[in-house]
Amino acid sequence: MSKHGGCPVLGGTKWAANLWIWNRVRLGYPRAPRKAGAAKWDSSKGIGRDRMVKGKGAKDMVLDKTPQQPKPQQPQAVFRNDGVDGNVEIYYEETKWDDFGIGKTINVNTFSGHVWNVRVNDKVVTTWVIDDRLQQNYVLTI
Repeated sequence: MSKHGGCPVLGGTKWAANLWIWNRVRLGYPRAPRKAGAAKWDSSKGIGRDRMVKGKGAKDMVLDKTPQQPKPQQPQAVFRNDGVDGNVEIYYEETKWDDFGIGKTINVNTFSGHVWNVRVNDKVVTTWVIDDRLQQNYVLTI
């Protein structure tokens, strides 16, 4: 089992299915359905921001200015090999992610608690555990 559907399968089989349930109109594509009384779509305000018009008459038409809460962001990690030579590879848990030769930089979207291992000649030499920070940098050196 993984904490997120986008994580690699470490054992067993992953089943996935899309179930689209929208609790409000989705904007940003041609002929999107409109709610009665919704303000005209303005692409400069961002996709998915459906601001309902309050009031019933044209003179009362004012956009809802309620502040939107920012969505939590996903941690991003940058792994860089600054000088370890040999058969160097980076793994997510026990699953090989990529070769990790000298000078290589790898950028990944990851999650808090994910464990990344660096192996040299098939022996784990470094383990990095992702925390809650949004931007994390890890450097492999001699």
